Amino acid sequence: MSLFSIAMISKISDILVIAIIVTSAVRGYRRGLLNSFFNFFRWSLCAVCGIVFALPIKNFILKHTSLQLNISKSIKETMDSSITANKFIMSLPRQIRLFWDDIRNEATSKISVSLADTLISMLSFILLFAILFILARFALRSLELKKPGVLSLSNRLCGMFFGALKGALLVSIIMLISFPLLSLLDPDTSATIAKGLSHGRLSGFFYDSNPITEGISLISRYSV
Repeated sequence: MSLFSIAMISKISDILVIAIIVTSAVRGYRRGLLNSFFNFFRWSLCAVCGIVFALPIKNFILKHTSLQLNISKSIKETMDSSITANKFIMSLPRQIRLFWDDIRNEATSKISVSLADTLISMLSFILLFAILFILARFALRSLELKKPGVLSLSNRLCGMFFGALKGALLVSIIMLISFPLLSLLDPDTSATIAKGLSHGRLSGFFYDSNPITEGISLISRYSV
């Protein structure tokens, strides 16, 4: 893929990030402070619970299913085929190529297991977040005002603030979902999209410094 394609993806992703946050902020402005706060509270509560309990769910999946094995096997096969197809590697002497195959096999095995573990952590968060969000939507619906009445400017501005925060949280979740989805594509396409997302001014922040991903990684690191 050309650099122009990467630049185009970065611009489109930045526009989408702005659109999501602005749309959420406008809705918060219309809803007012109280409704916007409870809406943001519902999203953030589900996100925090998803981060905290993603690790136990991941451990349950690893213990009772072969999902990690299947994912790591698929990733390893993709990596091996890409490396094997390299013309320079194929032109090496047979002895060196055999030695390289041993190194490559060990490296791709470790990388594929690590990537599979990361993907399962993200999938665990997404699954838990979706379930909690549906439950919280019904549980907290009674707290939202159906007819907020006449809202002051300060009330609307505060609502816009919490709406923008919810939009930023939504972008973080979308970026998190993009990791498993990109792994389903062919390596060249996924690499181009990933570079485009990381090169964007706004999308790059949410892609490389995703607070949800940081939270999951932090809990996984200190729970070992």
